[in-house]
Amino acid sequence: MIASNRRGDGSGLYRAYRIGATCLSLIFAVGITVYVFYYSFDQTSLFSWHPSFMTLGFVLLMAEAIMAISKDNIVVFLLPSLQNSTRRLHWILQGGAASCIIVGFTIIVVNKGDRPHFTSLHGIVGLIAVIFTFLTCIGGIFTLYSVKFKDWIKPSYNKLGHVLVGTLTFVLGVVAEGTGMNTRGFRKDEAAQITCIVLLSLASFVVFEGAARTAYMRLKRMCSH
Repeated sequence: MIASNRRGDGSGLYRAYRIGATCLSLIFAVGITVYVFYYSFDQTSLFSWHPSFMTLGFVLLMAEAIMAISKDNIVVFLLPSLQNSTRRLHWILQGGAASCIIVGFTIIVVNKGDRPHFTSLHGIVGLIAVIFTFLTCIGGIFTLYSVKFKDWIKPSYNKLGHVLVGTLTFVLGVVAEGTGMNTRGFRKDEAAQITCIVLLSLASFVVFEGAARTAYMRLKRMCSH
C-alpha cells in the first residue's frame, strides 16, 4: 500500500505537520497494541492471541506499512538512511501485518469450534477485512511488477487501485478493531475502552489522510495526462 508521494507532500509546513502527526500516530498505535496484549493475557487462553495478533497486524504494522513509503513520516525523518529503501520497508511491514492477521484469524476460527461463526458486526467486518488483506497483498505484487503487466493495465491505474484497495483494507481493519473494543470483555474497564477507541480514531485518521492524499495526487496526475 502506498501512503504518499515519494517526492514529499508539498510545503514545509505540511511536512512538519505530517512528521509530528505520524509521530503521535505511532505512539498511539504502540500504546493500543501494548494495552491489548496486556489486557488479553490477563487470563491466558487460546483466544488471548486473537485480539493481540489482529491489533498488531492492523493497528501497528499495517498502519506503519502505509506510512512507510512516505518521506514525510517520523521514522524516515529520524532514520534518513531508509529514504532509499522505503518500498522494501513497506513490503516487510505489510508482510508482517498479513502474517499476524492470518494467525489471529485462524486462532478465532479454531477457538470457536462448532459454534456459529461471523454472526456479530465485529465478526462480519473482521472477515471482510481479512479477505481484503489478501486482495491488497495480491494487488501489491501486481503493483511491484506493474511494468510487466502494462499490456493489460496501465501502471498508473494499477498503483491507484492498490492505494484505494489498501486504504479500504486498513479502514475495515480499524472498524473491526473498534467493534472488537466494544465487546463485553473490553467493557470491564470503560475508561480504558474509551481511551483506546479515541486514540485508535486519531491514529487511523493520520494514516487515512496520507493515503487519501496519495490517491488524490495520483488521480490528479492521471487526469492531467
